[in-house]
Amino acid sequence: MSVLDVRDLTIDFRTANGVVRVVDGVSFSIGAGEILGMVGESGSGKTQTMLAVMGLIRDPNVVVGGQALLDGEDLLALPPKQLRRVRGKRIAMVFQDPMTSLNPVHRIGFQIAEQIRQHERVPARAARQRAVELLAMVGIAEPRLRARDYPHRFSGGMRQRVMIAMALSCQPDILVADEPTTALDVTVQAQILDMIARLRTETGTSVMLISHDLGVMAGYADRVQVMYGGRLVEQAPAAELFTDPRHPYTVGLLASVPRTDRPRPHRLTSIPGSPPAPGKPRTGCAFATRCGQVFDRCRTEVPALVPEPGAGHRSACLLPGAEGS
Repeated sequence: MSVLDVRDLTIDFRTANGVVRVVDGVSFSIGAGEILGMVGESGSGKTQTMLAVMGLIRDPNVVVGGQALLDGEDLLALPPKQLRRVRGKRIAMVFQDPMTSLNPVHRIGFQIAEQIRQHERVPARAARQRAVELLAMVGIAEPRLRARDYPHRFSGGMRQRVMIAMALSCQPDILVADEPTTALDVTVQAQILDMIARLRTETGTSVMLISHDLGVMAGYADRVQVMYGGRLVEQAPAAELFTDPRHPYTVGLLASVPRTDRPRPHRLTSIPGSPPAPGKPRTGCAFATRCGQVFDRCRTEVPALVPEPGAGHRSACLLPGAEGS
C-alpha cells in the first residue's frame, strides 16, 4: 500500500535566459513502513523533488507541475495554510545541515515543543515533556538538561539527532532524510542511519532517504531509485539494483566504488564527462554524451521508465535487455 504517490512531477525555473527545467516527469511511490532511497550526483534534482512535494520551493519564478498524492490528497494543489497543517504533521524533513536548520537563539527543547504545539492542541508543559522524551528516544544523554541548551552546544551528530527528534515529534507518515549524514564522521554516520532504521521499525514511519552514497543505500534502503539530469533512470529493489544494474549510469556509479571482495584494480573506473547543465537544450537520453554504449536512437529518443515483468525493476534505457521489453 502506497502512502505517497508522485506522478509526473516537473519543476521549471523562470530565468533571464528562459525557462529551465530541473526536474522532468518524475514518478514514484513510497510504501507504508518502507525506506525508499534516492541516489544520484549533486545537481540531479533529488532535493528539489522532495522540496517541491513539501511545498518548500516558494520562489515566484518556480512552477511546479504534476501530482503528489498523500493518501489520495494532492499536496501540490493544497492552499498554503492547509499545506502547513500537513507539513511537519504527516510528512516531515530532516535537512542536510542541522546547524542552519535550527534557530540559534532558541533552546532545543523550545524548538521541538513549538513544532508539537503548531500541530496539536497540547499545553506548553506537556509539549516540553514530550520534547524531553523525544531527545531520549534519539539517544541524547541527560535529555532534560540538554533540552535547555542552545544549538551551538551540540556536536554535528547530536544536532542531527535533534532534527530527527523534531521531525518525528508529531509521528509523521513519511520522514524525508536529505543527506542526513553529510559532514559527519563514519562512526556517527552509522549511528544516525541505524537510529533512522530502528525508528522506522518502532514507529512504522516510511522514509525517503536521499543520498549520493551507494553504501548507505545498500545497507539501509528497501528500494532504490537512481536520478540523473532531472529524471529517474532506474528503480529497483536494493538487492537487485546492486547485483543486476540495468542502466549504464547505474553501472558506472557502481563501478566507481571501491570493492573489498575483489582484487584491487590499478585505478578506479570513472564516468567520463560532466552531468548536463540545467537549461541546456538536449534531445534524447540525458546520459547519451557520457555513455560508452550510446547508439543513434539514444540521441533522438527519450527513453521511458518501463516496468520490468514481475520484478519491480525499471530502467529508462534503449539498450536490449535494459529497457524491460
